[in-house]
Amino acid sequence: FLGQESGAGLLHRLGGGPASEFTLLCVPYGGGSAAVYQPLAQALGDRVEVLSVELPGHDPARPDELPLPLAELVDVLAAEVAATASGPVAIYGHCVGSAPAVALARKLEADGVPVLGVIAAASFPAARLPGMVRRLFGGDRWVSDRMFRDALRASGGLLDDMDEAAKRTAVRAMRHDADQAQEWFGQELAGEGTPLRAPILSLVGERDRATELHEERYTEWAAFAPRVERAVLPRAGHYFLRHQAEPLAAVVLAHLTRWAAGTLPDPVRPPERTRLGSFYTVAGGQIVSALGTALSSFALGVWAYQRSGEILDLALITMLAQIPAVLLTPLGGALADRVDRRKIMLACDALSGIAMVALVLLLTTDRLEFWNVCLIVGVTSVVSAFQQPAWLAAIAQLVPKPYLPQANALANVGFGAGNVVAPLAGGALIGLFGLSAVVAVDVATFAVGVLTLLLVRFPDRLFHRREETFTAALTGGWRFLRRRRPLMVMALYFAVVNFCTALMWVLVTPVVLAIGDSADLGAVTAVGGVGAAVGTGVVLVWGGTRRRATGMIGFVVGSGIGVVLMGVWPVVWLVAAGLFVRLACMSIGNAHWLSIIQVKVGPELQGRVLAVNIMIATAMQPIGFLSAGPLADWAGRFATGPGGGAGVVLLASGVFLVLWGLLGLRHRPLHHLEDLVPDAAPPSEAAADLDAIQERVLSA
Repeated sequence: FLGQESGAGLLHRLGGGPASEFTLLCVPYGGGSAAVYQPLAQALGDRVEVLSVELPGHDPARPDELPLPLAELVDVLAAEVAATASGPVAIYGHCVGSAPAVALARKLEADGVPVLGVIAAASFPAARLPGMVRRLFGGDRWVSDRMFRDALRASGGLLDDMDEAAKRTAVRAMRHDADQAQEWFGQELAGEGTPLRAPILSLVGERDRATELHEERYTEWAAFAPRVERAVLPRAGHYFLRHQAEPLAAVVLAHLTRWAAGTLPDPVRPPERTRLGSFYTVAGGQIVSALGTALSSFALGVWAYQRSGEILDLALITMLAQIPAVLLTPLGGALADRVDRRKIMLACDALSGIAMVALVLLLTTDRLEFWNVCLIVGVTSVVSAFQQPAWLAAIAQLVPKPYLPQANALANVGFGAGNVVAPLAGGALIGLFGLSAVVAVDVATFAVGVLTLLLVRFPDRLFHRREETFTAALTGGWRFLRRRRPLMVMALYFAVVNFCTALMWVLVTPVVLAIGDSADLGAVTAVGGVGAAVGTGVVLVWGGTRRRATGMIGFVVGSGIGVVLMGVWPVVWLVAAGLFVRLACMSIGNAHWLSIIQVKVGPELQGRVLAVNIMIATAMQPIGFLSAGPLADWAGRFATGPGGGAGVVLLASGVFLVLWGLLGLRHRPLHHLEDLVPDAAPPSEAAADLDAIQERVLSA
């Protein structure tokens, strides 16, 4: 430390002394040490005595030391502050350090120690959803350290000059600090805690993604103190302690001076108490509605194939169910930024319901034709491209933002579960009662979606808006990848994998229906959905391979083995096992791929790189869908038995994927891209112009 330690306890003096005008007690961000406040202490000079907290369990030199629970930490710090502080006390907490900072201020006031104010920097209260959902999403204890490390590295929480022991300690400490902060905030927001007499300054970086929507969110601190104000550091990111010490010191000193003079911010109305009933109502309706769409898409594909026996008919239905949604989702997101989300969702549910009613009429009058089905599937796919972005934006309106991350996770889990339930239910319904029963259920699900939306009014809260159009992201992404050749190689490599994936989605249906019925097909598809979920869970717990590219490419080999199982022998359970392996490996490989993007591409530019990958994947999928039939017909001339040419093409594509994966492991620009492409370094100042950010990154 630059200064003299204040004693053998947790507080360390980094600047100032007994003659200082103010005492600033600083709690570090998650995983940080007391030393992170050295730049601020230097910038503040002698007017402020800076006491920084060295949190137990955060020192890599003491790996066996255990971190303290937040309540115990606050008791220890309160006693030290009372014995150590030489001037009027203010408390600064950065990121998750804001939770112990506010808790300590409350404890000091209860003990009779005056507090000038609290500076809650780079954070807002973040809590877990209450009730049963809290038990289901009770923290990140199952998430591997490797996943945490990637996230910290991408955000600038881990420095390049840290050794391995320091990184391990930082990750362990970050997990503890974040968990304790969420737990404390959750208890306080759900209860009736004693409000602070001291004011709270919500201090945010202008370009910090962790504090987006700060224009509204800063008032969340009014749940802890009636007097709250906001300050914004221009061009600052999340870790502005390191890069903007001088302007940060100016803001801190100005507020300490004002508070000491008795100039306090006006009272702010505290946010509404947690009411999640509206969110659960709408979420339930949207999940049911999405389940109905998945039911009908599955059943109509089966109907089309059973009607004609032509794989091309099935391919067209499959393509129309997927491609319009992918292509039009950026447009749907742009519309959701400008139009009432509730109205968009109501219109989408109504249009889908009308399409299904038309399908019912055509069925009952025995006038249903293939082109009718194509039109209806296309309409529902287009509708989903507008409905899903509107729903994702609406979550931020329905849920108090301290609970937003878990609300988003709950919504995604609900849709993922629908991918398992819909094929099982659709296969059973079409097998027992025919297509009309599936359509009737679908109409009912859309009615549920509309009813739940009519019952709820959306509060006027801010939500995240897209930073640029899809076209701008696409052109910027191409420029970025051209200058990062290994990333371009990666995108083109997986374009071939996407082609094989499209083949698989078309050909699995004729293979299963040749040896079973629609219920068997539903079971096989549901088993594949379980495989995808299992793969996601495995990589979260495991953390992935040491070299991310090895896992990304290696699981292409695993995916190929799964497809080989699907085509090697016409048995339902073997096809199901193959689809399970294929989708599990795909989930694990995608997780490795996303980790590479996260580490190698800065957060501001990730949307551009992902836009290019979406475009390439979308371009390859129609080719795969439309070539599946001709390839199966050609292979059928050499195949006998159930499944015929479709099974042969599956087998051949599986073998090809195995070889493609092995080739990728041998191709240096792909397998060694982590060495060839530098990690994205968080900038000292974050610009608003993404083109400027990109040029700065590429010229570094």
